[in-house]
Amino acid sequence: LDLKTTWRIPSAHVLYDRPPARFRRTREEEWVGLVERLAAQGALDAADFLAAGAPSDTRPALVVSSTSWTPDEDFGVLLEAMKELDKLLKSAAAV
Repeated sequence: LDLKTTWRIPSAHVLYDRPPARFRRTREEEWVGLVERLAAQGALDAADFLAAGAPSDTRPALVVSSTSWTPDEDFGVLLEAMKELDKLLKSAAAV
């Protein structure tokens, strides 16, 4: 209503930023394949992520972004949130 009355935009439609239905959780064999490809390129150490060829229970998080890592993208907020989450999880595990 504000768009129509204040800004004189008569036919505005709300669009929601949601992934398409084809997006889904990665299957285990896809995950293992990704880790192995990244390890072959020297991007990570597969031993940190895999145990006996399957995802390790203690593996670190691997974050994949749909955007590029450029100066106009503020990943600082995400990285700080991840640090806080790590602290929270460690303190909860210590209890």
